[in-house]
Amino acid sequence: IYNGLTGEAGAVLPIESAGAVLDFSPDGTFLCTGGGDGVVRIWNVAAGTQKILLPRKFHNLDQVHFDLSGNRLLVLDQNDAPAVWDVVSNQQCVELKAEGVSQETGTFSPDGTHVFTGGSDRQVRAWNTDSGQLAFILGPFVDRLSLVEFSPDGKILALFAGGGTVYFYDANTGKQLCQWDTPSRAPVSSIRFWPNSHFAAVTVFQSLFFFDPDASQLLAKYQGEGYLSNIHFTPDGTRVLVSQEKSARIIPLFHPLKDADAAAQEVDRLDRWKLVDGHLVAK
Repeated sequence: IYNGLTGEAGAVLPIESAGAVLDFSPDGTFLCTGGGDGVVRIWNVAAGTQKILLPRKFHNLDQVHFDLSGNRLLVLDQNDAPAVWDVVSNQQCVELKAEGVSQETGTFSPDGTHVFTGGSDRQVRAWNTDSGQLAFILGPFVDRLSLVEFSPDGKILALFAGGGTVYFYDANTGKQLCQWDTPSRAPVSSIRFWPNSHFAAVTVFQSLFFFDPDASQLLAKYQGEGYLSNIHFTPDGTRVLVSQEKSARIIPLFHPLKDADAAAQEVDRLDRWKLVDGHLVAK
C-alpha cells in the first residue's frame, strides 16, 4: 500500500493467493480484498494487519464494495447471489437472488438504502438493502451493465450497457429522466459526475463530453491526445485526472455555471469552460 501524497511504500499485505478484487472503505481506514481462493478479508491499512475474515468461502469473485458508511460490504460472485455483509458483526445481512440470472456487477446507492446490480439478462435491478426485496428493474438493455454512477446527492443514476447510449434515471423511483446517444453510437469507457452537481462527464474514445441530465443538454467537449480510458475529479471539482494511453494528465477546469460566458453557446467552445490543456501538473 502506497502513500498517495508521498509515493512511499507502506504496509505489504500477506495475501496467499492472487488478489482478484479490492476496495477501500470511504475513510481509507480499511481495505477489502478477495483472492482466487474465494476468501474475502478486511485489513487495517495503517497497521497492515487483518481485521476480519468473512466466514464464507466464495467461488468466483467479481467485485467487493463498501457502502459510504463503511459498515456494510457488497460481495459479488459469478456463481452465487450478491451478498450484503455487516462489517461490524461480520455477519451476512441479505442475499439478492434473481432466479437464473448471474449478477456480476453492482454498487450501493450513496445513501445506502439500495443496491443496484447488473445481470446476465441485460437488466439492472434495484434492491432494498435492509430487506433484500426487489424495488424495481431497469431495461433490458443492448448489453450487460458495464458502467454505473450516481450524482453526488444520490438523486440521479447514470448507466451504460452497450448500444452507444448513456441513460439517466431517478435513483429512487427508477423513472427515466433522459438519455444521450454518443457520436456514432460509440462505446463509453467511463462516467463521472462533477462534484456537488448533476453534470456528467463521459469519455468516448479520445473525447471527454460534459452533459447536463437536468436540461438534457450537451454542454462541452474536450479532445484528448489519445484514447481516454478513465477520469476522476478532485473533490473540490477544480481539476480532472484524465488517463490516456501511456500517460495521465491533470487538467485545471472551472465550474461552467460560475464561469460561463453567456455569449458562448456553442458545444465545442472550450473557453466558456476555461478548460486549460498543455499545463502538466503531475504525471
